[in-house]
Amino acid sequence: MAANRLMGIYSMRNALWVLLPITLILLRPAWLPSGRTFAHVREGVTYKIYQFPPDQLPTIDGDPSDWEMVPADHVIDGSHLRDTVMGKGEKMDPKDLAVEVKVAWSPKTNRLYFLYKVSDDMFNFNRSRGDIFEVVVDADHSGGRYHSFEDVDPETEAQLKSTMAQNYHIYTPPAKGKAWAWVWGSQQWLIEKPWAQHAFNYDFGYKEAGVLYLEFAITPFNYASFRGPEYSARHKMEEGETIGLSWSVLDYDERDDRYEGFWNLSHHTKMDSTASLLANFKLMPLAAPRHGK
Repeated sequence: MAANRLMGIYSMRNALWVLLPITLILLRPAWLPSGRTFAHVREGVTYKIYQFPPDQLPTIDGDPSDWEMVPADHVIDGSHLRDTVMGKGEKMDPKDLAVEVKVAWSPKTNRLYFLYKVSDDMFNFNRSRGDIFEVVVDADHSGGRYHSFEDVDPETEAQLKSTMAQNYHIYTPPAKGKAWAWVWGSQQWLIEKPWAQHAFNYDFGYKEAGVLYLEFAITPFNYASFRGPEYSARHKMEEGETIGLSWSVLDYDERDDRYEGFWNLSHHTKMDSTASLLANFKLMPLAAPRHGK
């Protein structure tokens, strides 16, 4: 029912594009699932998003030292991921690929911050394909489809992608001259300043082994329009709130055209198109100062 009404609104897009973000927000209680009641996966699991003190925000430079204050129970390593495509649920072998992710937020900047550490026996990056860190954010926790709207015309489908939840394909690392990331939709402005910022830190070549740090910040949106930020609605994050968030690690290794692993946190391959299959993450309050600080 909700999806059908959303399609109806989009059928009048020529007259309503400017008002659509406001309309979506105002009408949400009547015809969209409430973010407070819509369950995400995995059942019984809620991860923590650390809150940076306002005077200790990280410098986005690829240096992980700013993140040393994040508690160990906030760190999500490869043991939480499963390969749901190539390995049929297998666990990650840290000898082949090891990852750690820290997620943080700040009410001062209304940004989500990420530190991604990956150790790989072979980093594959070229002009067309390569290792990818795929991150999806459903900030208002509303669930539903955000990609693959095959039941509408191609033009409308392209305009719908990543509007209600945003999918970032981040190249780890990107090939020379290639953008650092790609949004699965028409909203490529989401990866540009002031809405995003990034930095890589690594020392290896094409198809060599090594360790990579990726530090980045993104801005959550309830509605991200293909027309640009002025037609979009930012999400205002609040302490204690639960948002939908997940990621996948695509490991290409020897082949340039087919990944050897699709490791994802939600344990559902379709997290790449359905926000209901993202994990629950809680925006944590400020931690008590450490002893001696």
